[in-house]
Amino acid sequence: MMYIMQRLKHLKIFLLSRYNIFLIGVIYLTSSIVFGTYMYQVEGLSVIKTIYFLVTTSTTVGYGDISPSKELGMLLGMIYMIVSITAVGVLLGLIGEYFMKIGNRIKKGLIMVKRDVKLLIVGYPSEEKIKDLVEQLNQDESYKGNHIVLVSKSLDEKPLWFSEYNIDFVSGLGSDEDTLLRANIMNVEKALILAADGEDIRSDDFSSSTVSVIESMNPKVHTIVEKVRKSPALFIAAGADVITNVSSANLLAQEILNEGAIEFEKAIFDNDIEGTQFNADYKGEDILWKDIAFQYIMEGKIPEGFRNKGKGFNFMPSPDDIIHDGAVIKYRGK
Repeated sequence: MMYIMQRLKHLKIFLLSRYNIFLIGVIYLTSSIVFGTYMYQVEGLSVIKTIYFLVTTSTTVGYGDISPSKELGMLLGMIYMIVSITAVGVLLGLIGEYFMKIGNRIKKGLIMVKRDVKLLIVGYPSEEKIKDLVEQLNQDESYKGNHIVLVSKSLDEKPLWFSEYNIDFVSGLGSDEDTLLRANIMNVEKALILAADGEDIRSDDFSSSTVSVIESMNPKVHTIVEKVRKSPALFIAAGADVITNVSSANLLAQEILNEGAIEFEKAIFDNDIEGTQFNADYKGEDILWKDIAFQYIMEGKIPEGFRNKGKGFNFMPSPDDIIHDGAVIKYRGK
């Protein structure tokens, strides 16, 4: 009941403001027609000159190049000045107030997003992490300038740097349906749910509920979620598409841009998963990369690159790059 009463109160204020604008507009238009008709019919001005005179008078510009020559015209002119200048001033004030309210709602994250959303980010663990993530995404042409929406309850207002990257801010809980509707969840492509606190397992409760609500509202959304607990069971039950430990902005950006980056990382660094990375010392005569790479592939291994003595690792070797005696070869295998 309280909610309904509050909505009715807002509706009343809205209608009254609309009525006031309408009334002032009618008064201004009527006085302009009356005075304009006089200047056209009696003073003999052309249509263009009449409109020009009305505009310069009502906006207080008053060049003085046109003025009534008869006393009746002077009287009507004085009345018109008072009415038109007041009306224009009030209308401009109301318009300015309206845009100020819109700007304040945008700043406070109370807007309704209407554009399609390339990426929805839920959570704001730190400005540094979010900024690094967005900067990483914007290095890719497929994401540069695309629409991102961030949902957070911890932010009081939209950070200034959001505008630089075309980020909209929606204030509220990511697990709240109304908040997600304002974020245009029905037109979201991907959603990244970040752990509020990377050391507090209670963050998982909020994150999993956010995933559940997103999946129930729009199952087409590709959800990526950070977890604090070791077990992913909570997020599997919620229906998350990709589950990862609390990760760096770089890895999350790679996963968003190219799905599978998180699984690839696990394959490289988890000894329980096939595809773990290994090093091998090369002993022998100089050999081309393509030749030794072929040997590794035939053994069921995936060659990644090599490092000659005194050099850095070459992870993008050309077929004819030369491997010298004592080089380290990096590969993935079981």
